[in-house]
Amino acid sequence: MIRTLVAKSNLPPSGRVLVLFGLLAGRLLFHALYVPAYEGPDEPFHLGRAVVFADESWRSGLEGDRLPGAIAASISGHPCCAALSQAFPCAPFGGNGAFNILSKSSNARRENTVVNYEAHQPPLFYALAGTLLRTTRAVFSSPESRLLALRLVSVLLVLTALAFQIRSLARDRGEAFAAVFLLFLLLPGASEALARGSNDAALFLWTALVIERMAHGARTRDMLLLLTLGPLLKLTAFPIVAVATTALWLKRRRVAAAAGALASLSVIGLQALRGWSWGGTYELNQLGWVPDSIRSFAVGLVRSIYTFVKTVFWLGEWSFFRAPLILNLMWFVLLSVAAASEIRRRREEARVAAPVPSESLSGRANAAGVLFVVGGFLTMAVLNRKLFGQWGGLGGWYAWGWAPWLAVSFGPSVADRLPRFQLALGLFVLLANVLWFRSAVALYGI
Repeated sequence: MIRTLVAKSNLPPSGRVLVLFGLLAGRLLFHALYVPAYEGPDEPFHLGRAVVFADESWRSGLEGDRLPGAIAASISGHPCCAALSQAFPCAPFGGNGAFNILSKSSNARRENTVVNYEAHQPPLFYALAGTLLRTTRAVFSSPESRLLALRLVSVLLVLTALAFQIRSLARDRGEAFAAVFLLFLLLPGASEALARGSNDAALFLWTALVIERMAHGARTRDMLLLLTLGPLLKLTAFPIVAVATTALWLKRRRVAAAAGALASLSVIGLQALRGWSWGGTYELNQLGWVPDSIRSFAVGLVRSIYTFVKTVFWLGEWSFFRAPLILNLMWFVLLSVAAASEIRRRREEARVAAPVPSESLSGRANAAGVLFVVGGFLTMAVLNRKLFGQWGGLGGWYAWGWAPWLAVSFGPSVADRLPRFQLALGLFVLLANVLWFRSAVALYGI
């Protein structure tokens, strides 16, 4: 499938796009090596799920909910963030920890296992990652090296997705559009989301494949396969499923749309067979409301939205070191300018009945995806409040898994209509990375 996509994008990208692609590859790779072990949000628990698939039976991988003791011992032997120190006897960061993923922990004590809250996730990514770890056990044997392997796989998945999508975008949308997309991916938050040991990079690749197949007249069997696999990687695939099935329906491919929707729901049957109640943070057994007043609910929801949007470009890893306030303000200004330009473009197209480009998705298909995003966000925000007693706990890394869709559907105007936006974005990306690494070096060293 990937070979076919690359062959259809037969125009070479410009030098500017190639330079930005190279910078992005270097940024992602350096991030994977530099950030201390287990400092990517939830990394030890994503790793733990894959290790169970690698070292034990697939049944254990599907049903188990414990973090392997070797990983718990490794965590205790490295400096860690405050969240991990609540469960493991690990020292706080004090200007040390950078690049320690390249060395094995000296802590030989084996810690007791704890509940792995990532065990609620659909199993496909972890089964594939576990297979990789099993076949490369001679090279990647320690927990640290296995985490490094997962980070490197994440980088490879992202670059694979971009290798064919950027060529297609440069051909269909123009070099400026491809450049703006790559600039956004050079933000610190993109590396934090996509160069860590998790299933987010796999979702990024899957999203890119779905968007490309939709743009080039996907065959029904291809779409059925993709729409089955996406939710088995991560439940945040459902907004993209909604976009794809709605687009198929609007193109009068009603059977393909209905079959794709049903295929995507197979994950519900699998999760039900595994049991909803044995440890998943966001499983169906946890659904419920919170006893907040209308005012406190509204304030909490606004806080959750603000936290999510600002942590798209800068999360601060699992230590959550914060971006300067002025940088947050600049980020919201950039987003406001982009949103205003996109709204104007759509109004103008509606007045003149401009044809939709062949590689674009219709407004109604995109609206279906947005509704799923909003619904999913509200559900998770309420569950976070119910389970952890606070609002604002959702990180912006979820948005990066949807980036190939967001770029194609909501990004054209900032490149086509606002050439100065590219310069402003480039300067913001440079400033954000300089300040991010300044904060990171103060915390982790170098």
